[in-house]
Amino acid sequence: MKNARSRLQFLLQLHDREALLPNERQRRFIESEGWIAWPAPALADALRQFIAQNRMLSGGMVIDGRPLALADIHNPVLCFVGENDKIGQPEAVRAIGRAAPRADIHEVSLPVGHLGIVVGSAATIGTWPAVAAWASHLDNGTEMPSSIQPMARSKIAAASGGRNPLIATVGQVLQAGWRLATATLDATRALTAGAATTLPRLLRLELVRPETRVSLGCLLDERATGHPGAVGFLWEDRAHTHAALKTRIDAVVAGLLSVGVRQGDAVGVLMETRPSMLIVVSALNRIGAVVVLLRPDGSLAEEIELGGAGRIVTDPEHVGSVRAQTDAEVLVLGGGAGQRDLGVDRVIDMERIDPAEVIFPTWYRPNPGLARENAFVLFTGDGPSTRARTITNARWARAAFGTAASAELGPRDTVFSVNPIHHPSGLLMSLGGAVASGARFSMASRFDPDTFWDEARRYGVTVVSYTWTQLRELVEAPPHPGEQHHTIRTFIGSGMPVGLWHRIIERFSPARVVEYYASSQTDAILVNMPGVKVGCMGTPLPGGPELRIARIDEKTRELALRADGSAEQCRPREIGMLLSRVEAGMSPAARPHRGLFAPGDAWTRTGDLFYRDEDGDYWLAGSADSLVTTAHGVVGGSAVEDALGVLDAIDMSVTYAIPGAEGDDLAVTAVTLRSGQSLDAEALSAALVPLPPDRRPHVVRVVERIPTSTSHRPLSGAFAESGRPAPGPGVYQLDPLSGGYRTARNPQARRSR
Repeated sequence: MKNARSRLQFLLQLHDREALLPNERQRRFIESEGWIAWPAPALADALRQFIAQNRMLSGGMVIDGRPLALADIHNPVLCFVGENDKIGQPEAVRAIGRAAPRADIHEVSLPVGHLGIVVGSAATIGTWPAVAAWASHLDNGTEMPSSIQPMARSKIAAASGGRNPLIATVGQVLQAGWRLATATLDATRALTAGAATTLPRLLRLELVRPETRVSLGCLLDERATGHPGAVGFLWEDRAHTHAALKTRIDAVVAGLLSVGVRQGDAVGVLMETRPSMLIVVSALNRIGAVVVLLRPDGSLAEEIELGGAGRIVTDPEHVGSVRAQTDAEVLVLGGGAGQRDLGVDRVIDMERIDPAEVIFPTWYRPNPGLARENAFVLFTGDGPSTRARTITNARWARAAFGTAASAELGPRDTVFSVNPIHHPSGLLMSLGGAVASGARFSMASRFDPDTFWDEARRYGVTVVSYTWTQLRELVEAPPHPGEQHHTIRTFIGSGMPVGLWHRIIERFSPARVVEYYASSQTDAILVNMPGVKVGCMGTPLPGGPELRIARIDEKTRELALRADGSAEQCRPREIGMLLSRVEAGMSPAARPHRGLFAPGDAWTRTGDLFYRDEDGDYWLAGSADSLVTTAHGVVGGSAVEDALGVLDAIDMSVTYAIPGAEGDDLAVTAVTLRSGQSLDAEALSAALVPLPPDRRPHVVRVVERIPTSTSHRPLSGAFAESGRPAPGPGVYQLDPLSGGYRTARNPQARRSR
């Protein structure tokens, strides 16, 4: 209406040049000079990133293949706020304060609409003089005019329902009558996809059967076919689209086939975190080979033998050590193509293989992997305790779709993995969840609290994966500018101690923690999807195997079978062994127990102890090996550590056994304290009151540090070897009469007094 009125007024004043002149610049700006032609694909991309995915505020904009974020802005910023602006509403403009927390931001508020900020009489006397004064202030140190003020804090109006003001503004513009060309349908699809529920993923979980064709390579192909231009992978300030990833994967597939890799072959991969590792893992999976994920800090020769790898794909940094420790065929990938000297003999440089010249074998079909077939081999433990874990396509797919459903992932999300792909968290949750949901997948070359927030803002991270105590350094680090108004909504992982869990949700609110349990022996998966019960493992995912908790003999840690050989299911709150039912057509990793609950059934022990609460949720009580059998009862390490998690003073804890005569062990818990905190016997006693006296540790000792494994799991071996702690400061003894704790004093010191 306003536009029509302006046109009519222009026609009626054509005879009066002086009447037309004041509005001539505004008319010319609106009619032609203020608009430029924007190619439809570029418009679709802008709508996808800035509207559907809200990258202006959350970060992760990709321009010319590089991820950017307003949080990277360090220089002073001057914003102009139109008080009557219905397109760039004041609250939307002031949201820059949240998007760029490092910048010194000022504003000029004008009583105009959207176009009035740059053209018209108000712009002539308000906007452009303010720009000149601002530039002079920065360059010459002159005084700023009174019209330039520090930016007011943005507040989201209640009517917006908590939506981002940038999105609310664009939504109102679209509702006002914008009609987009058909070339922008891609962005519309992205917008609707962001509102998708978890139902389709849960349905796919239910449909995973032994003969289902499902794999990492298959899902990556789905993304490349459906969304070729969407960003799939972010690493070190570069963005890679699904189409670009597929092109590179296809090239590596050709190279692998040319050197004789076949479906079912076990091929080792040893690389530092880099795009080439993601590419070669995906390429091997597309062929149907078994990917043996070797750890750079693991026992290389032992892992190669355990995984049965006949070939090793490595990067230039590791080729020397790999060649020296194995007689297997060594392939080198990464570091660029062209002539180069790797400095090692008897290796194949895959970068010099031309994919166009490779003749594909007649047997090759992409993505042949079935759910029941082995896809990956992962490793846990160190040195002599190194163990191989075989991951089937079904297990990977269930973890992937389970992560996508529990974290409510969608195309607007970016999953940030602080663990490499050779770690279960990186492969199953981070990479799997991103690929299954269409979210972006980003990786850190290494976890560093000093750079974490810079990367998180630049990539637009919304979900972060973790393991055990990995996030300790982040939550204990000094406040970081990028932490303000962060976009992380979920931390998802496994093994987080209760105390750390409380500190995470307190400091990084409104982010939540979603704890994830995946058995190393079976396909059992539990997810604490609401994330409300701190320390809880949640419930089984749909489509997974049936789970039951069976009664055990705590002394022997074996199933407590009835006279007829059947097992007895535990009551609520009763601790027992978690069992996973063997699915028909699936090959169990260990020999199953048969006929436990019905004739002919088959169950596999997970090796972990659980109990269920009155709501049916599962709680981890520790592994069977972690129980400490004492003269008075059995002490479970996980229960003790969870109870101590309520004490703000305690940083980490671990429970271990000091061997005694005939199984009469001494239960000891070692704890570390947070900086500037102290522990006293009264607080310690109060924290452990919920545990029955016979399930409390005999001794609690304060130590300088607790070592952790490569997966950040607290280790107790060194403490057990040192024997019983000597009485003294920081050592607390359980009083058998009161059930509380008192300072354990040196007997020699008592006699001297």
